[in-house]
Amino acid sequence: MMNQGRQFRKKMFTAPSGQIADIEPPDSSITRFLSRSMKFISPETSYALIIRHAERPNLSVLNFRRNTNLTEKGRDDALKLGKWLHGQQLTGIYSSPVLRCVQTCREIIEGAGLNHPGITTRVTLGEPGSYIINPLLVYPYFIISDVPGVIRKFISRGKMSGFCTLREGSINIVNEIAADISREKVKNLYVTHDAVLAPFISFFTGEKFADDRWINYLDGIIITMNGPELRLIWDGKEYPIDRKFYG
Repeated sequence: MMNQGRQFRKKMFTAPSGQIADIEPPDSSITRFLSRSMKFISPETSYALIIRHAERPNLSVLNFRRNTNLTEKGRDDALKLGKWLHGQQLTGIYSSPVLRCVQTCREIIEGAGLNHPGITTRVTLGEPGSYIINPLLVYPYFIISDVPGVIRKFISRGKMSGFCTLREGSINIVNEIAADISREKVKNLYVTHDAVLAPFISFFTGEKFADDRWINYLDGIIITMNGPELRLIWDGKEYPIDRKFYG
């Protein structure tokens, strides 16, 4: 927890065919972490690619609901991301049960041309997510503040009414991911929300998410497993995850 992170030695990613994956991400301002991080992963590495869903309409108190659809741009970006991920041959697709996350998965699957058994939904990824234990207590926070404002406050305090502790919620997620990618050559995709990703990133990296910094649509992290070691890749840096948090 609270690692400084380090720039790590570049490894050229190659697609399963042996060709270098040089396709540009759908929008470099949105998926900059892909071009900065995926190329550092060798083909035999098991990993979890954990991203925020694609673009949805702006939410307000009046339309803050689970069945909000992606925008047309969101669907298009997710489809393009799937095409960019085509050579990865993803082995598992996991999603928050919330519609915009499931739609993001569907577009990525279509773009990647995956012959896939389907999408597995998990409540740790959303509705309510790993950090919220009482949605009725948490919902009023979002009436008086936006999502980044609420989550920044949760990160700074480490615990709020209706939430579990930052530590507990983060450990729940990392143990789930570690179990998923403990086998060789696992390449899983997880689609979740900024309200899940931000506290998770903060716990394991020390990122505080200042007012000018947040998680864009389709932005996210990569967790890799080599032997028993887990590492988190965020914004071009690598953060070892202490073994005491998983296993």
